[in-house]
Amino acid sequence: MYTDQLVNILARGAGPAPRSTGWRAMGLPLAGATMLALAGGVAVLGAVPVSSFATPAPWMKLAYTGLLAWALGLAALHAGLPAHPWRGPLRAAGIVFLLMATLGLVVWSQAPAAQQAATVLGRDGSWVTCAPKVMLLALPVFAAAMVALRRLAPTRLRAAGALAGGAAGACGAFAYAFCCPESSAAYVAVWYTSGIAACAATGALLGPRLLRW
Repeated sequence: MYTDQLVNILARGAGPAPRSTGWRAMGLPLAGATMLALAGGVAVLGAVPVSSFATPAPWMKLAYTGLLAWALGLAALHAGLPAHPWRGPLRAAGIVFLLMATLGLVVWSQAPAAQQAATVLGRDGSWVTCAPKVMLLALPVFAAAMVALRRLAPTRLRAAGALAGGAAGACGAFAYAFCCPESSAAYVAVWYTSGIAACAATGALLGPRLLRW
């Protein structure tokens, strides 16, 4: 009997891997690591004032990063499960980004000319450290995502690594939102997204090494 025949016999009627198992394998570790990142961020960087949650700015940041974390985390989960397409959740993440980019462009265009740069760069040069802080807070989530994926069955390792890195970056950005005093949608669209994209690039680079069977 040839190997491919044996594989076909074993897989006959198996169907896609159950999602519930995947959610336990991926969702819970990412949620726990995000809470760890949040606690570390608040301890080291400090938290934004509670009174700021009476304004839309913190909720805007949390909605953007939370939706990205959900979409990219779901895509990473699907990349680790046989017979589960991941491009649908990735398209959802793209739509979330486009909505945020549109909102940021509106905020930038409606600001007075003298303040347009500040809507993107923030105060006191905070744009310089925003993406690195997102990446730093994403580290525990990235580690948890890679361990979770290794327990699943990813086949496209670079894509799975990129999706896991993007999900980790979004979770890191979610944690950073509780510490970041900036309130401009343009700032969030540029620098939060830059940190998330850098995490995705790191995942794409390391995925083939870390996720190799």
